[in-house]
Amino acid sequence: MDLTSGPGKPGTPLTGTKWTVHTVGDGKSAAPLPKDVSGKAHLTFGKDGKARGNLGCNDVTAKAEAKAAGKAGAKEGRITFGAPTTTRKMCPGDTMATERKLLKLFDGTARYDVERDTLKLTAADGTVIDARAATP
Repeated sequence: MDLTSGPGKPGTPLTGTKWTVHTVGDGKSAAPLPKDVSGKAHLTFGKDGKARGNLGCNDVTAKAEAKAAGKAGAKEGRITFGAPTTTRKMCPGDTMATERKLLKLFDGTARYDVERDTLKLTAADGTVIDARAATP
């Protein structure tokens, strides 16, 4: 299902778009990703029901089932993530701490909201991730 920012507004579909993570936080405050991770962390939701991407150093894949809230074309809903499979590289600096924060999104249900080219994901524990559609 292509989930967009809603009828009447140009929007970016949830599926098939490479979403580059820009901030991660706890709902009260979000911080930009550390310099060594910035621009590297991303997710793409495939039409095959999987999310694939990179956490800043390690690759990640997980089952991801999106359900729009309300009618078709809604810009918000929930994504149920399966347990993630990741590569196991040792990563320098703040990268591992950032990856641990991003992994909180998986193996549970997160709320999502797409507003034009921005995706906001809120994990069950309150972790908030903001991502933007990568420009081709």
